[in-house]
Amino acid sequence: MKVNKLLIVLIMLFISHSLFAGGFALTGVGSRATSMACAFRGLSDDGSAVYWNPAGLGFLEQNSFDLGGTFIMPSSK
Repeated sequence: MKVNKLLIVLIMLFISHSLFAGGFALTGVGSRATSMACAFRGLSDDGSAVYWNPAGLGFLEQNSFDLGGTFIMPSSK
């Protein structure tokens, strides 16, 4: 039984890189960065720098807190 669980975990690890659950590519972290068409990587002066360019965090002069979300309503036809 233990071997079966290990085998299942290994299969999941090796196959999961090629699976796309819903086909969603949600790369829009931060409304400002999204509106700048990804040119934000060179600027990175707010909390979303954690995603776009972590080196930009060294240039932050204040503390910040960012909260984001994405609403997805799937439908099929």
